[in-house]
Amino acid sequence: MKKINITFSFRDETGDYSVKVFPFVIKCIVSVIVVFNFIVIAMALPGEISDHVKYSGKEYYKSRCEEKYIDREFDSLHDYLNLYHLQGEDYGIYWEMVNGYEDYTIYMNYKSMEEQENISFSYMGKYDQPQEISFITSQKIEEYRNKVLENAENVKYERNKRYFTEFAQKAQ
Repeated sequence: MKKINITFSFRDETGDYSVKVFPFVIKCIVSVIVVFNFIVIAMALPGEISDHVKYSGKEYYKSRCEEKYIDREFDSLHDYLNLYHLQGEDYGIYWEMVNGYEDYTIYMNYKSMEEQENISFSYMGKYDQPQEISFITSQKIEEYRNKVLENAENVKYERNKRYFTEFAQKAQ
């Protein structure tokens, strides 16, 4: 059996060149992929550098908090504030919001258990001793309903007022 050798032949003034097709095609494909990756990296790099320079330190954290606040991701905002220990007047509006949202969420959870009059459950406490907790659902509903209404009345930051008013309307 005779081996078939596929090549392209080129002639110029310096000599005769021959190129094998399959290695040439593979090299071309790899080259195109590498060039494409370089282009993607070159396009993304200035944006990343700009973000790191523009949003470094406190400004970065504030922009992330503001993003979560606008998107109404209050659970995620609460986690973010706790994770990075963001305290102080700069983050006061966010803390007020997440604390008010927490009261509203607890109220809604108790409201979903409204048909059960008394709730009690036990768990293994310290030193493997059984502990029991019981409460009257209607009292907890009223307690957190009052908290939600109080939050709506005593808003420190004006931006939070619309959210707290919305929570209070749902609680009434």
